[in-house]
Amino acid sequence: MCSISYADEPAAKTPKAPDPFLSMDSWQEPIAFAERTAQATSAIGQPVMPVVPMEEGVMGVTPEAAGLTPLSPNGFCDSNGNILLERGDPLLDGGRTNDGGRPDDWSWGCGGSPYRNGPGYCDNWKVGCRWETYVDGTVMFREDADLAALQAQAAGVGDPEVFENFDHAVGGRVSFIGYMPRWTNYNVQAAYEGSESWNASIVFPKVTDVDGNFEQQSLFYRTNLHSGELNIVRTCHPVWRPYCGVRYIKLDDEINDSMNQQVAPPLAGPAILMTSETDMANIFDIENDLMGFQVGVRRDLWRVGRMFTVQGYANAGVYHNRVKRTNAMTTLTTQFTNDDTDTTANESRTDVSEVTNLDIAEMSEISYVAEGSITGICRLNRCCAMRAGYQILWINNIHLAEDEYLLPVGEDLTRGLVFQGWHAGIEYRR
Repeated sequence: MCSISYADEPAAKTPKAPDPFLSMDSWQEPIAFAERTAQATSAIGQPVMPVVPMEEGVMGVTPEAAGLTPLSPNGFCDSNGNILLERGDPLLDGGRTNDGGRPDDWSWGCGGSPYRNGPGYCDNWKVGCRWETYVDGTVMFREDADLAALQAQAAGVGDPEVFENFDHAVGGRVSFIGYMPRWTNYNVQAAYEGSESWNASIVFPKVTDVDGNFEQQSLFYRTNLHSGELNIVRTCHPVWRPYCGVRYIKLDDEINDSMNQQVAPPLAGPAILMTSETDMANIFDIENDLMGFQVGVRRDLWRVGRMFTVQGYANAGVYHNRVKRTNAMTTLTTQFTNDDTDTTANESRTDVSEVTNLDIAEMSEISYVAEGSITGICRLNRCCAMRAGYQILWINNIHLAEDEYLLPVGEDLTRGLVFQGWHAGIEYRR
């Protein structure tokens, strides 16, 4: 659900001037010190000078006396891990060092990954890792339910006052990508996405008698979706990035069909009178817990200048679906008795009785998931970007409360469900 947000062409081993907006996956492999320092000098727009070691007698100070450690025949590291870029003693004549603070400074410093100056894009930390994160808000739409069939099964009285199918659900997703050392060609991604909840409803009109007593039936349908994944991303190619990993998806589907009666208690009088009201609820709750493996690929599709890019990804997986089916039926009866005024005792009372039937069953299925997305990115600087896009998610061979409610007892049905919608958010890299 997340991808590296830059489109770029395969980079040569030694580009003349590194582009600060390029993806980290296009960075060159570690190279010799002389070439690295020449590129860093060129990147800041100054003439490339040959890098030569300081010799004894220059300003009367040796490298060891100046507190420098030999890095190679072509340079030195000072006590802070900075690379000396040009001839001179930084302690005495202002020789320039690579401090990791310039906009186009891409050097690795002394000490190697991850112990280098500026492990992130916009910091000058000495240690740490590179990572990328984004936070998106989502507006997802669920496939419609067959409300006409649900209305007929509920057998309510009259035409529904409310007849609303699934619309949209607001949710979010968060992704973290940790960048391993460049030469490993692998990254690790952890992502979460969820929407809660989609709602559909059928509400029948109140049926009222002459005494003001009424009853009303309603049916509410709710769906929740949550997903978490952990992936390994292959980054040996700057544009195509295949990945694989494990994923958990929880799809909770519930129908609540209820009838509510309201009856006024009888008034006190010369005779014993009784009235009663009955409230009923029939609930189908289906939990699909999918756990499995997925494979996919990320692709940088199009790049417009240095700020705007378009990317996409697709994945598919096979999952073990542990299904828990719960059907709870409850009937609550309330009986009211009035007070007989012909007697001295008070006979008024309220009696409540409840009958509950709970049926729980567990099943196992093999389910399939496919997902695709396309996203446009506007890069504000080397660390921050704005992003927006569209995605679609298809989950097949799952159980739904709609089918359990409509089918006769004992029948079993699985099918697919489609979610699709929009996302927008921000991205940050360090």
